[in-house]
Amino acid sequence: MMKVALKLQKHYGADKKQTKIAVLLHDILKNEDPKTLKKMVEEHFPALDHQAFPEATWHALCAMIYAKEKLGISDSDVLNAIKYHTTGRVGMSLLEKIICLADYIEEGRTYVSEDIKSLAYLDIDKALYLSMLEITAYLRKHNLPVSSLTLAAIGAYTSQYGGI
Repeated sequence: MMKVALKLQKHYGADKKQTKIAVLLHDILKNEDPKTLKKMVEEHFPALDHQAFPEATWHALCAMIYAKEKLGISDSDVLNAIKYHTTGRVGMSLLEKIICLADYIEEGRTYVSEDIKSLAYLDIDKALYLSMLEITAYLRKHNLPVSSLTLAAIGAYTSQYGGI
């Protein structure tokens, strides 16, 4: 994912150091034991909105906690890019958009349309919108929960682009 994220970072003029840190840490706990993730989530987010953060996104929350508490990362933009890389949200910063989109279109992903990969360098917001629509369709097809944050972002993008 680093290669794609750095290409997007350079193209859009984002901070290179922030991008590298967010890429390196966004999935640091992706393969952690689900029980460990659950414990971390319950400890740090006792009133977690599970519609915003379904269980499949907990590794992102926990990676943000790990980055902040274990590694001393205090940059809120980096922490938010880590936290929201699986869901997106309304009002994402450029770094958040880059990490979210790069995670979706990284090399090796066979389910991503070439249109989204090309669009990533023309209109990052539209590429994010289309990627969120694809992700949501996939999750619904497989009866998996869709984050309310993703749905809110789709709503905002639909208003911006008038639907597709």
